[in-house]
Amino acid sequence: MTAVGEYFQRRAREAPAAKDCVLSNAQQRTYALHPMDKASPSAPVPDGESERLECITKFGLMDLNEPMPELDIICSFLGKELGFFCTMITIVGATHQLILSCTIPDFAQALLPREHTFCQHLLMGDAPFIIKNPEADVRFYNMNPVTRQGV
Repeated sequence: MTAVGEYFQRRAREAPAAKDCVLSNAQQRTYALHPMDKASPSAPVPDGESERLECITKFGLMDLNEPMPELDIICSFLGKELGFFCTMITIVGATHQLILSCTIPDFAQALLPREHTFCQHLLMGDAPFIIKNPEADVRFYNMNPVTRQGV
């Protein structure tokens, strides 16, 4: 068993039962139920959005454009250990999302319009965010990663 496997096995003994876990959007939707013709609904904006964006600007996070091997190791490790199709580390700016590292090499260092990203929805929650079928979810079905890349 790998070190990660052992870690998760230990943590599983301490973890709450699955029925007691809270997932983002598990109790209610924060989006319209009917699909729109051309665009997916916009994600809600978090209360601390201006402070979050100020921090991104202050540290120049949207200007990072060099490969980061440390982040690549984290993405690769998580993808392999957890069996994810795609893992990425991103910075969500005011209008775009910068992919700092990704297990799909073509996505690394890409700058995507914020309205075509999953991560913009993650900002609103404080619980794990799982999207099993993005093509069937009105928030995501019409986004470029779903329609063009099959994510």
